[in-house]
Amino acid sequence: MTLMRTSLLQDSPNNSPKTSVVPASSLSKSDVDGMFALMQSYYEHTDYAEFIRDLGQKDDVIVLRAGSHGSLVGFSTLKYFDLPAKNNGKALGVFSGDTIVHQKYWGSTSLQKAFLVQLCRLKLKHSGSQLYWFLISKGYKTYLLMANNFPVHYPRYEQETPPEFQSMMDHVYGELYPDTYEPRSDLIHNEGHSYRLKTGVAYPSQSLVEAFPRVRYFVEKNPNWHLGSELTCIAEMNYLVLARYLTKALKKSIGLGSKSRI
Repeated sequence: MTLMRTSLLQDSPNNSPKTSVVPASSLSKSDVDGMFALMQSYYEHTDYAEFIRDLGQKDDVIVLRAGSHGSLVGFSTLKYFDLPAKNNGKALGVFSGDTIVHQKYWGSTSLQKAFLVQLCRLKLKHSGSQLYWFLISKGYKTYLLMANNFPVHYPRYEQETPPEFQSMMDHVYGELYPDTYEPRSDLIHNEGHSYRLKTGVAYPSQSLVEAFPRVRYFVEKNPNWHLGSELTCIAEMNYLVLARYLTKALKKSIGLGSKSRI
């Protein structure tokens, strides 16, 4: 349910809000109200009581602020949990919930970077554990954010989801959404029962669908995305992701950064 850009390393130097990771329970009422108002700007059928209930189930929030007064211009909610792992190993899951960035700052990737840094911190803190990112996508941009930056991710058009990853998805999403998750399709069927992107917001054009396989795959996999249906996803956070991030950051610092990609 994310609405933000799809590359982790395309910041504009003049458009870089500040980020912080704070406990969800520490947010002030004005911040919570500001978060909900931001959601209302881009989503239909939002409900304040539902928003508060969902926020109460999260552990941390990445907050994005800009301007001299530190106005809240974006956020992402996070939930952490242990996962059953094969061979008696350890595994940790991170679920990212409501995520939104004000349109004025769609040119910035500060929030995405803060999220990746948070994953890196967790990976280093729990170095002996596998780490997985769980996200649900109402729109194609959320899906691309995962697919473009995490080599190991599912579902994907290139191959079927391996049984061990499908099992983790079924376990996590079956617990989070027991009434609406459909394992056979990897979809959460919220059509007409949850908020959805407003008409025209993050809608893929036909030319985009035809030109880019990942966009086409998302639209075909989740044909009712515009009605609120959500595609469930999983990505593995490993040291390869960290190495790629550091390599891109180094290239950018010396003027060799690559262009944003779909």
